[in-house]
Amino acid sequence: PNRIKTEVYDLYHDDWEPVMESLGECFDDQEHLTMHHVDLRLDLADEAHEQLRSSLQTVDIIIAQFVLHENASFIAQDVEIDGVPQKQIVGVMRDILTMAP
Repeated sequence: PNRIKTEVYDLYHDDWEPVMESLGECFDDQEHLTMHHVDLRLDLADEAHEQLRSSLQTVDIIIAQFVLHENASFIAQDVEIDGVPQKQIVGVMRDILTMAP
C-alpha cells in the first residue's frame, strides 16, 4: 500500500521530537512522519521556510491548525480597506492559501 507522507510544522518543532518519535514507533514508519520549523509571522519566501516551500510543490492535503488565542494576531491583522476596518490574513498562511488551486 502507498504510505502517506506526513510533515508536521511548528514554531517549536524541537519540543515535539519525543512525541514524533513515539508516533513513528506506533506506526513503524519514521521515514514518512517528520517534523519541521514554521513561523506564521514570516512570509513563505523567508529562508526559514525552505522545507515548507519545497513540500508545497507536491502536497495534496494541507491541514492548518493553531491555537487561535496565541496566533490570531500574527495571522489576521487589522487593516483598513476603503475606509472600513477589516481583518486580513498575512504571512505564510496567506501565501499558502494564495498558492492553492
